[in-house]
Amino acid sequence: MKPGFVSSLVTVLFGIAASTQAQTVLLTDNFNSYADWDATGVAADQGGTYAGTGYTTATPNPGWISHSSDANQPVDGNTLKVDTGDGNPTYVSLDRNFATDANSADLPLAVSFYVQAAGGGATNWAAVNLGSQQNVMVNNGNTKFGTLFRNSSNDTQQFNAGNDLIGQGAVSYNQATGSTVKLVFSDTVGTGSAFNGNGSKVEFYVDNVLAQTFLLSQMTADDGYLTFQCYGTRGVFDNVVVETVTGTPAFAEQDGTWTATADGNWTNAANWLDNNPAAGTDRTANFTGSTGVTVAMDAPRPIGNLVFDNADYTINGPSGLTLSTSSGSPTINVGDTGGQWLATVSASLAASNGFTKTGNGILSLTSPLSGTGPVVVEAGTLEMLEASGAYNWYGPSSTTVEAGAILSINSHSALFNLTLAGGELASSGVDPIYGYGSWSLQGDSCTATGGVVSTISAQQVDFNTLTNGFVVESGSTLEIIGSLKNGTLRKNGPGLMVLMAPRTGTDNTLVNEGTLQISDAGGSLRFRPTTVGAVNSIAGDASASLAFDGTMVLDLSAATLEDGNTWELIDTGSFSTPGSLTFGANFLVMTDSQDFTETSPGSGVWELTDGPNTWTFEESSGVLSLAVAASNDYETWGSTYGLSAGSEGDDLDDDGMTNLEEYAFGLIPNSGSSVNPIAVPLDKPTGTFSYTRRDPSLQNPALTYTVWHSTDLSGLTQDTGAVEGTPVLNGEVETVPVTISNSLLSNPKLFIQVRAETP
Repeated sequence: MKPGFVSSLVTVLFGIAASTQAQTVLLTDNFNSYADWDATGVAADQGGTYAGTGYTTATPNPGWISHSSDANQPVDGNTLKVDTGDGNPTYVSLDRNFATDANSADLPLAVSFYVQAAGGGATNWAAVNLGSQQNVMVNNGNTKFGTLFRNSSNDTQQFNAGNDLIGQGAVSYNQATGSTVKLVFSDTVGTGSAFNGNGSKVEFYVDNVLAQTFLLSQMTADDGYLTFQCYGTRGVFDNVVVETVTGTPAFAEQDGTWTATADGNWTNAANWLDNNPAAGTDRTANFTGSTGVTVAMDAPRPIGNLVFDNADYTINGPSGLTLSTSSGSPTINVGDTGGQWLATVSASLAASNGFTKTGNGILSLTSPLSGTGPVVVEAGTLEMLEASGAYNWYGPSSTTVEAGAILSINSHSALFNLTLAGGELASSGVDPIYGYGSWSLQGDSCTATGGVVSTISAQQVDFNTLTNGFVVESGSTLEIIGSLKNGTLRKNGPGLMVLMAPRTGTDNTLVNEGTLQISDAGGSLRFRPTTVGAVNSIAGDASASLAFDGTMVLDLSAATLEDGNTWELIDTGSFSTPGSLTFGANFLVMTDSQDFTETSPGSGVWELTDGPNTWTFEESSGVLSLAVAASNDYETWGSTYGLSAGSEGDDLDDDGMTNLEEYAFGLIPNSGSSVNPIAVPLDKPTGTFSYTRRDPSLQNPALTYTVWHSTDLSGLTQDTGAVEGTPVLNGEVETVPVTISNSLLSNPKLFIQVRAETP
């Protein structure tokens, strides 16, 4: 997905910020040789250790890259122009991996530039990024840091491995006149290489002032390719300088105890006991002062452990914290035996080694947690809260919630490899977990362990990509009191899984081992039959059992309504061990609006009659079947007038004609004036007349119409020689012309009758 940013004409100039000293100038390029894109010309303008380094381009038609002067640019000499006109990105990348040089010297890598964005529309932009591949988008997953510049405002936007870094703060520049920008990539401490495994960050300088520091996921030795690009407009770059620099340690590594009773900055030594601000790998920050204090991360810091020994502390930005220990897991402890103390971390939190939440209090994280290390909730509550509509928020590769602890999430991204060792997964806030996107349980499995009861109370959980489903270990119980949404429900492990809430999705259920109980305390499974035989179902195994004590909910809206159709809802044969499939005393079968009725107590046969359709579910076979009765057209016709079966002999309008006669001859049963079906009287010279009747194609059962005659009304004889002409249809009533036998026309008197008879 391309980022929706404002693009522009961009001029970029590389230079040096005052906070670092150059060690080795790796490459400079002033692009002063005037020529359409020409690698030789580019190399001639270069200096530094790697002068002569080429460029690789990716230029879609009608995009172009060239060297030329431009009177509109506020820089001297010629520039590198990157242009596109068809809505596709255009790229140019240096053919050098500068991470190699930073690692060799174990020094920070500095990249400086002048930038101006001008022209283009609201969705166009120009950008610079550093990553493992050449010529990729600024928000590509292989871009470890990318920054783009808008042309319609002073805003910039940053990305790390495809993720927006807006949660770590914003950076502005002077769009009207341009700004000098410098990016310094280093390890977390600030003195070593960003690519050597000791953490990664980038300091973002604008006009020689540190505007922001961004904590990044670990950059590697492959992440040193520099790319210039534009999207939908033109980018102009000039005077490139790439160099290794000497960094200055930003802090002393030490434990610290916050004693200030008012809000303050982390780096202000006066806020800490003995003027010792906490910072560093394996170090601990203790917060013991007054309640309700906010600590501002005015600069990024690594820390080993956080301890909150008082209530309502908040750690916010604009910079972030990196949890870092040389071995083992960092810990965040929120004390309070009553479990009511709250510590909020709204600053960005990086945890490549994960962390362990201890203490009975509540730890609330309200900004993205980066890093894939395991998270353990040992005690109390860990809240993972985010703004509505945010994504890719929770990154740990696994999460364990110990007995009595709670993991409470309103996140809309994925929770990988959850283990509940007697703990609870809950959802927080007014929105269900699935409220804005594809929040889901993912990874290998969601495991319940420890020989205790674990709980999922979260609502509308998607588990479609949970490879091995829910694993409940021996002696353990997993209670689902929230609602499960999409995904095949796989029950694995010898323990007990109890569904105590509605399963709203209609995917299959597989009980591979142990017991799945659909509880009568709110548990239900939903089935949606469609074409004959097509339906989600439950299947088991020789070592599995199903205790269906709750409700079977049938969505019949898409079922093919044909007599004799069947659907297997439960594969009863797959539960091959005697007694492994049971239906409890409170088992029910229902649709969303109607209940089935058991034909007799304990029969295990459930029926629902809905018009002509009779649905039957049999517990013994697990099969739902449909019987469709022949439709009765009289009842269909009569429903308009409030007539039902059994009213055929009545006379609704008291006009002397029964309701069935009015039906047969296309009359109106609630109108006394609608009594004569003879449309055209008998014409003696021709022997023809016409009468009205209900369209025979609608009649079910079909009626038989015959013509009878008499000369004195003392008796009627059927005219077997009468011939019907071609009827004329008008809506649901047709007019039928009839010619009687010619021999009848010589009678001086003649009475004609039309009869309608049921089969």
